[in-house]
Amino acid sequence: MKFHLRRAIGAQILIYEEFSTSLFQIEACLNSRPLVPVSSDPDDLSVATPANILIGSTLDAILERDVSKFKIQLHDRWKLVQQISQSF
Repeated sequence: MKFHLRRAIGAQILIYEEFSTSLFQIEACLNSRPLVPVSSDPDDLSVATPANILIGSTLDAILERDVSKFKIQLHDRWKLVQQISQSF
């Protein structure tokens, strides 16, 4: 995970909140990946994930926040965090 985190962040310098947000989003991505199908029925697309094992339910998708009301610098920083998560 450290290799991929370094690759996603690159030379960017993040403050604590940005780093922790990126880390939590990457963690959610890793814990949402499919491991095995739940049933042998080909029409049933549900799968077991690490999140199912860890917390007993699926993780909801991370919601996009409306940052239009914030200053432009905060908007740019939020987009940077989103870009880091997407590049992971």
